[in-house]
Amino acid sequence: MINKNSNLNLAILHMVHNCINHGKIQSLIEMGFTTEQLQRMKDLSYSQIVHIANSQVLLINVSINTQMFDVILARAGEYEERIRIIDKAISLGASIETLNSYFGLSTADISCSRKLKDLTTSKGRLRKPNENEKIIIWQKWEAQKADNPKIEQFNDENRLLAYMDITQHVSMLSDEPDPLTLTSVINELEPLINLKKNEQ
Repeated sequence: MINKNSNLNLAILHMVHNCINHGKIQSLIEMGFTTEQLQRMKDLSYSQIVHIANSQVLLINVSINTQMFDVILARAGEYEERIRIIDKAISLGASIETLNSYFGLSTADISCSRKLKDLTTSKGRLRKPNENEKIIIWQKWEAQKADNPKIEQFNDENRLLAYMDITQHVSMLSDEPDPLTLTSVINELEPLINLKKNEQ
């Protein structure tokens, strides 16, 4: 009869056999197993494994580190948000240089992500914003900066998020059939931002 400890005991036995087969004996000894116990476990028959797995006695004491679990949950959320931002940046036409600068992605990583999204990059020159789009871009940047002044001081992920928002905004208001890419918006704003900082 299978009891509630069976899955845990079986998982422990499986882990022990994997470690033994891969020569990781020291790791098992550090967990508390003796050399004699490991030798005996290595030679267990199928019926013995089933008996140990179904034992009422749990082979390992399990406790939850709630503080560490909260940290891991938070990091998982941050990781998911990072992936969402990367996916959005790629969809908006971020260049390899941009993705490498903000996220440390390699050319191979970016190429793979684009293929998974079935995105192709233009082989020609990027379309530059027309005069009306330039005005919209700068006005939206000024509005973003008013909400978060730090984006002008620090070229970090928050600034990239502002660039992405501007890219979507100008695309909605533009009459051009070919929408501006995130790279085009960055190329338009960066020199102006740097020029203004140098004047201060």
